[in-house]
Amino acid sequence: MVCASALALGVDVDVKKPHILDFAGTARWLAHENMYGVLGTTSVRLGGAPFTQPKSFVDGSVDNSTGILYFYDAEYDESLIDIASNNVVSFSLSAAQLGNCPPTLVTDPQNPMCARVTFAGKFVSVTEESEKAFATDALFARHPIMPRWPDEVCAHS
Repeated sequence: MVCASALALGVDVDVKKPHILDFAGTARWLAHENMYGVLGTTSVRLGGAPFTQPKSFVDGSVDNSTGILYFYDAEYDESLIDIASNNVVSFSLSAAQLGNCPPTLVTDPQNPMCARVTFAGKFVSVTEESEKAFATDALFARHPIMPRWPDEVCAHS
């Protein structure tokens, strides 16, 4: 059984890196170019404390960025257990993940000129079959190991 989840961004993507002061364009670019980010949830096991975990994702296929972040995960994953209790999450991305902004005498991943973004919203399962198929195909294309994961793993957005 494959299921999909999404975190809706409601944005279009221009693949070309935008000017750093184009905040919306930079957020779209980061979402399209990155392969993974850090998902933040409210932990059930830690009594409501924040919990973060790296997560692979896509924002659609290479030629069809949707403005929705799609994830492929198992319902028994720690983050998904948290989401079952409270589906409001945050998801952070950085240009440093793309090899930009290495720590040097003039730059650093924490430097304000190193693009980064945190999205916040509701993490929901994708239930519409055509969207689920689109999300799964996009995830499998970008993350070739995913098709070998157990059937219990689901796609989410």
